[in-house]
Order: sequence, then structure tokens, then C-alpha cells
Amino acid sequence: MGRYLELAREIANAGPAPRSPTKPETETATDRRLEEAGWKPKESFGGVVVWERPDTGCYVSEEMALHLLNRSDPDNRKRGKRGEVTQH
Repeated sequence: MGRYLELAREIANAGPAPRSPTKPETETATDRRLEEAGWKPKESFGGVVVWERPDTGCYVSEEMALHLLNRSDPDNRKRGKRGEVTQH
């Protein structure tokens, strides 16, 4: 039992474990585009990056964040061969 108490005291005195960064280490063009529009990245459980909506503060996946960004900014919508908007 003595070794258990020593370990427990070492862990208690060590302080909190270092936290993982809230921003991923590699930044892509998509990340920059979302950040420029006011979205904030956060690493959730399991290392998945979620994005905070600038208007509501709710967190959504990267795919949903891009979808919402494309809906709000008509200039960034995908266009087909004839120049028509193909994604709303």
C-alpha cells in the first residue's frame, strides 16, 4: 500500500496534465477561409476539430461550417459549367 500512496502523492503534486491545443497544428486553405469569416476552431474529444459559429456560438463540424459559409456568401458558392450556382 505504501507504493500506491507515493504514486498518488506524485500525481497530486504534479499539477494538471498539459492540455492539447485548441487549434490544430496544420492549417489549410479551408481553415483560413473559415477563420477569416469569424469561425473559431476547437479540438473536441477524440481530436476532431469542430468550429464555433460566429453568430450563435454553437459548434458544428467542418463540413457544416463550410455549408453555412457558402450559403451566407454568394460569391463563394460552387458554380457549374454555365456559371450557374450548383450548391445552395
